[in-house]
Amino acid sequence: MFLNVPVRAAVTIQELSAGLSTLQLVEVDLGGKSVTYMPVKPVVVDLQGQAKNSFDVFPISATSILVSGAVALQADKAELSTLQQRAAAALGQGTSIKELQPTSFSVWIISGGKTIFSMPTSSGILRPIPVQVTITKPQNDPKVTATLYAAVTYRESLKPAAVNLIVDWKKLIGELKLRESANRLETKDVEEVAKLSRETGSIKINLMPGGDTTSLDFLLPYIKSAIERALQPRQDDGLEEAKKSVADIPQDERVRDLALTYSIRSEIENKTGTESISMNTTQTLYRSFVIVQRLTLYP
Repeated sequence: MFLNVPVRAAVTIQELSAGLSTLQLVEVDLGGKSVTYMPVKPVVVDLQGQAKNSFDVFPISATSILVSGAVALQADKAELSTLQQRAAAALGQGTSIKELQPTSFSVWIISGGKTIFSMPTSSGILRPIPVQVTITKPQNDPKVTATLYAAVTYRESLKPAAVNLIVDWKKLIGELKLRESANRLETKDVEEVAKLSRETGSIKINLMPGGDTTSLDFLLPYIKSAIERALQPRQDDGLEEAKKSVADIPQDERVRDLALTYSIRSEIENKTGTESISMNTTQTLYRSFVIVQRLTLYP
């Protein structure tokens, strides 16, 4: 499957991604001649990032063992080379490929229906994740496996557009609060507020010179970007959202778009007045996906 990657020609996504299983295409910038990817293959490594055959195992008792080491999400070198060649062919010589630097990145390891490891939200450059868990020594099946969930949130870049959005903050916050449940807003709530914003008067559209459309399909990502100025993604909901998102994933699919949940930023909650936000510079939009991979803990 392919994520809803922002790219001007859908065929480019398929050409670049076909058959590549250890990386996920995240963003294709035709004008900037760059391709951003996320490595999705979990590899047991030392703390310097060098691959190892397995975790270190230490007996604790007759029934328990300590599993220790680190896990990194990596892409095979051969697949990176293939991506580079395809990117150059599709976008032109000089096209760069770069690894995603997420806004947030959280990892959980589930075994036997229980969370045996979790890593708090982090951001920036992806580094090896230190893992140390105690498991029951297997009796019949000699192998112990687990499921690794990695929830990734990042900011998608939107192409500048010749339009100003006039935001009435009191109306917008009121619309968001109407859809809140337990201080949470879901992606579908933000979508609905964005679609109805012109009708409710919470956001007005002002075309700049050179602007040629007020189509909702075109403007919707920009309206959502403006609304997200009032919102903060809730990372504490990440695991449950990840589990729901992957419940029906076929065995050969390991990446799925992830619905975000939000809370209203405290510094925006009581904001009033109107604000003109120009979309004539690069704007961003929160995006998220979950990686699901099997992981051998022992031996």
